[in-house]
Amino acid sequence: MKKKTPPAWGTTYDGFGDYSESLTASREGLMLLRVKIDEALEKGEATIGSEADFDFQKIVLTDIHPRQTLKPRPILDKFMSFLFLSLITVVIMFAVYGCRTAFEQIKR
Repeated sequence: MKKKTPPAWGTTYDGFGDYSESLTASREGLMLLRVKIDEALEKGEATIGSEADFDFQKIVLTDIHPRQTLKPRPILDKFMSFLFLSLITVVIMFAVYGCRTAFEQIKR
């Protein structure tokens, strides 16, 4: 049984459940979003609330893009690089061993 969708709704997903590059919304949803955006511009943030069905619950005003505030993880990055190189080395070793074994079988 499908969940009842309120009149005000918006989504960033397409009909297949995949992320879309657009915000698709009902007229009521866009009108509510306009009010909430104006509220966020005045107060710095606004909560959507339960009166609408959006993929997000809050609108926050900020001057810095969230990707610019990412913290570097040098230890984790080095560890992941080591694991990746180790995996590649193991794959190459198995490939060389498999080729060598195949050539020995062919020679017999």
